[in-house]
Amino acid sequence: MDGWKMTPPAIREYDFKTSPPSAAEGIFQAIWDIYVDSIPASERKDRDALARMAHSDRYRVHVAEQGGEVTAFGIVYRSENHNFALLEYFATTPAFRNQGVGGRLLDHILASQVDMPMLLEVEAPYPPDHSGGSLESRRIGFYRRHGARMVEDFDYVLPLKAAGMPPPMVILVGAAEQLTSIPAAILRDWLGDIYENVYGMDRSSVEFQSMFSEPKTAFDLR
Repeated sequence: MDGWKMTPPAIREYDFKTSPPSAAEGIFQAIWDIYVDSIPASERKDRDALARMAHSDRYRVHVAEQGGEVTAFGIVYRSENHNFALLEYFATTPAFRNQGVGGRLLDHILASQVDMPMLLEVEAPYPPDHSGGSLESRRIGFYRRHGARMVEDFDYVLPLKAAGMPPPMVILVGAAEQLTSIPAAILRDWLGDIYENVYGMDRSSVEFQSMFSEPKTAFDLR
């Protein structure tokens, strides 16, 4: 465990389309193992869907490796219609959590977003956590330490297809130091793109419309 502190993890964008099939399969299997271990079942895609994402021009896959082992990954959706990206999945293998690997990988991903704000869907603490000690608060704090800011006064509805109520969510924005707010019309376009192209959901749905039921011209970033 101490070894990586002397030798920082190798971090790169991995191109599944141009890599040798045997190497690509090994990287994908490692990502899949972390994915299943880290992402709640209600938020996971099946293996074939994740593989299609990895090979799609809409997505970028970033990995951190230590000693030839994938220790963390991030999958970024890049909109073809609007100037934004979404960090759709981000996870670290359990043995390397709280060791700085995720932070290094996140910095790499944010730096790769040239002139393109990146949205992050993050679970909100419920009930509200004023101590900052809950898992959800710590996760929000992690993204904030790496420059992301929250879309204020906005309750994000995660478009899950699974039965049951989605958890309370917030949206954070990274790689956008120049922004102090987002016009409501632009946020609506971005999230409509995510609903349709990431989740296959209709932006005319009740869930989507409920996010913009209050008249507002812009949302501050804090």
